[in-house]
Amino acid sequence: MVKAESAAMMDPGIKFGYTGLRVRDLDKAIEFFTNVMGMRFRARVEADWNEGVFANLGFDGDDHYLELN
Repeated sequence: MVKAESAAMMDPGIKFGYTGLRVRDLDKAIEFFTNVMGMRFRARVEADWNEGVFANLGFDGDDHYLELN
């Protein structure tokens, strides 16, 4: 747990770059986050290094993105 004193001293310029979520059904998750949550689909990537696929989504005008895999 972060103490209040530590949180107050954190650099306000620090930002999250992305948040990753593991999902059971990538296509259904993409549909939910785009149609219900209003996010934009950015990319679907074949990840040869782990024999998987992931998708990146985000909101317009925001550098943060959501990675689904």
